[in-house]
Amino acid sequence: MTRFFFQFIASSFFSISVLASVKSYYTREVQPLFDGRCVACHSCYNSPCQLKLSSYEGLQRGLHQTTRVYDSKRRQSIAPTRLFIDGHTEADWREHKFISVLEPKGSQGPLLQQVIIEKDKEAEAWFPPKLKKSEESRTCYAKEKKVIGMPFGLTALNREEKSVLTTWLLMGSPGPSQEELESLKQPSTEGLKEVRKWENYLNRTGLKEQLISRYIYEHLYLAKIYFTENDEYFRLIRSKTACRKGVELTYHQVDTRRPYEDPQGAVYYCLRKSMTTPIHKTHIVYRFDDARMDRYKELFESDRYGQWQVSKMPSYEISQSANPFVTFESIPAKARYQFLLDEAQYFVMTFIRGPVCKGPTAVNVINDHFYVMFLDPEAYSDQTMHEFVSQNKKLLDMPATRGSDFGPVSDYEVGDLEKGKHEILKFLFGVESFVEVGDMMKAGQVPPSGVLRKRIEFRKNKAEFYRQYHPNGYKAEHIWDGDQKNKNALLTVMRHHDSATVMKGPIGPDTQTLWVLDYTLLEGIYYNLVAGFDVFGDISHQLSTRYYMSQQRLDGEEHFLSFVDKNYRSDLRASWYRPGGGVQEKKMPLGRRMESWYPMRHIMHGAGLLTAKGEETKEQLLSRTFESIYDQRFAELYGQSLSSLQHKGENSFQAMTSTTANQHAQYFPDLSLIRVRKNNGADEVFSIVHNKAHYNVAFIFAEGSRRAKGEDRLFVVPNFVGSYPMQFFDISEAQKSEFAREAAAVRSKKQYANFVKKYGVDKQAPNFWSTYDFMLSKFREVAPIEAGILDLNRYGNIYE
Repeated sequence: MTRFFFQFIASSFFSISVLASVKSYYTREVQPLFDGRCVACHSCYNSPCQLKLSSYEGLQRGLHQTTRVYDSKRRQSIAPTRLFIDGHTEADWREHKFISVLEPKGSQGPLLQQVIIEKDKEAEAWFPPKLKKSEESRTCYAKEKKVIGMPFGLTALNREEKSVLTTWLLMGSPGPSQEELESLKQPSTEGLKEVRKWENYLNRTGLKEQLISRYIYEHLYLAKIYFTENDEYFRLIRSKTACRKGVELTYHQVDTRRPYEDPQGAVYYCLRKSMTTPIHKTHIVYRFDDARMDRYKELFESDRYGQWQVSKMPSYEISQSANPFVTFESIPAKARYQFLLDEAQYFVMTFIRGPVCKGPTAVNVINDHFYVMFLDPEAYSDQTMHEFVSQNKKLLDMPATRGSDFGPVSDYEVGDLEKGKHEILKFLFGVESFVEVGDMMKAGQVPPSGVLRKRIEFRKNKAEFYRQYHPNGYKAEHIWDGDQKNKNALLTVMRHHDSATVMKGPIGPDTQTLWVLDYTLLEGIYYNLVAGFDVFGDISHQLSTRYYMSQQRLDGEEHFLSFVDKNYRSDLRASWYRPGGGVQEKKMPLGRRMESWYPMRHIMHGAGLLTAKGEETKEQLLSRTFESIYDQRFAELYGQSLSSLQHKGENSFQAMTSTTANQHAQYFPDLSLIRVRKNNGADEVFSIVHNKAHYNVAFIFAEGSRRAKGEDRLFVVPNFVGSYPMQFFDISEAQKSEFAREAAAVRSKKQYANFVKKYGVDKQAPNFWSTYDFMLSKFREVAPIEAGILDLNRYGNIYE
């Protein structure tokens, strides 16, 4: 402790006035330091040992030595450890087996002192700069239980930054003052006015009004809700008590695993102010204002979609509440669909960034780059659409109806699913072994029972429904065009390993696949991947969620094929599902599997929307189609005509984004950021997106065997894409063309390493943190509402 004291004396030069303001030191000095240097790795569930540093509450909670949230071998679900939900005091977290990092540990000082300040050299020895370590393998304890220091190969804290932490720890690591805590919890004057207005709206007593509020809550429970651009964000929660008495907060949050699980009594819907630093991978924003409330009243309370009433509130029994088509059957289906369409980007974004920060087992269910479009709500009459959804609701059960545990999986070994009998297979297919599943597919048989049998029946019913009301096939006007104003009408999804980005408009020069979502698909995917998914659940729950999503993806693709000329459909789908040589393809030919459960005959036939002309390329065909539907709707977003699908800034990097010379793409990480220095000081940022090509994404395992690396593409997007940058580049404006040419010339890992050495920013470079600081500052400048801390867990890595 003596050495600890002299460290403080030697390294701290703070005035008496600073020491006198001990209570505010954390807020003024410590949390900003955590935000700028530590939160980049210590946030969400992939934080090493679950140590979250984005708020004082996370710091008080401490770390967990043994429990990993992302665990592909988990046989039974575990207790959730969600900050602000599953525990509220230090005592709560100690019961959850979390260890304090602030309590002194003998003469060595607090664990935070040991790990962050005193163990830099050991950290660098354990994680040398060139060692590629993914966040899954990073823990704060070695196998021999020896403490490992921070920051896992990134540039260490400088002397001044260490001094801030040393001083604070010597003070006894005080948190925010009581006044500051109250300020963090309490909305601003303008915010409080909006909060009261919305809480009054959401807590009306009529059964109809209660059902509307339940629907809104189940869809927005993850949202960072904001009223104005003043850095105040709120979470919509369920409370066992009234939200407030005057200005005093009184809510008692319900802590169920899922938003639709039984709260065990009456609930109030409250807006709780967010008290954590915005982290981009979980910062999904949604605006509440007068226009939004008027829109809700128009959708759910006017007679626009028909009159409806509620005689009895739906059950919270999970077999029913997990199925939104049962729970919210009373609300007109078209009103529910329009609610989702109004902010479609938000809902599609939650599919991937939702409750888990990343998709450890599910994101390989999608291609790396595709467009999402939507069926126009006016394609069917209000009553017709509602009746169809109501009649088929019981065919749309999802894996979450079984909860978070599927029960025992006998003789189960990860990577060897052929052994034993599996509850997951019985639930999905109605059989108990993979051998039976394979035999069934080879024989062209549909499952005898299970949720997949129900989905196949639903698919047939939907095809018949479409043929009945559109016997001549779909036309261009059946694609939702955003009512001539809503830019959520066309979305681009870009996958980055196990995370993804969703952006409005067409991004990138081409796309691997396309989806068209209708109400049942959009709502169903949300309840499968977001509301119903439990990251703390057992492996069978996670695998069944992923497999069911693969069926939903196929439905979205097949729906798109309904708009394609019948002479073009087979070739287009065949290009999406080519044999990749993996084990699964050898056991069950992909074409046979596709025809067994997704026969082309189920797709409507008619004139179609997409019809190739002469030697027209796929890119030209899609561009012409988009022009006919969306006109110039997205031109203002990217500064150029939609017809070229080339966005502002891309031409400067044309050499590295060429469609004819793309062998270099496979050597680049999933996501990189370029800082372009300009003479006038107004530096720009561009994102390099690595679009990885696949022969198919039909199976969950052996993704590497289905990679078509020679077809990978890079494209460059202005400003920021994604939450996990893996490389920073720093160039001058005059170097852009040279940078692009040399990038295009890369043909090996060694050549890429030399390219990074010339243009990149190494994780141990003196300018690493200044570059990161610039990126965060620029992000907040160009996207003040959506911006958040960028994650550095993957920096310097390349996922094959």
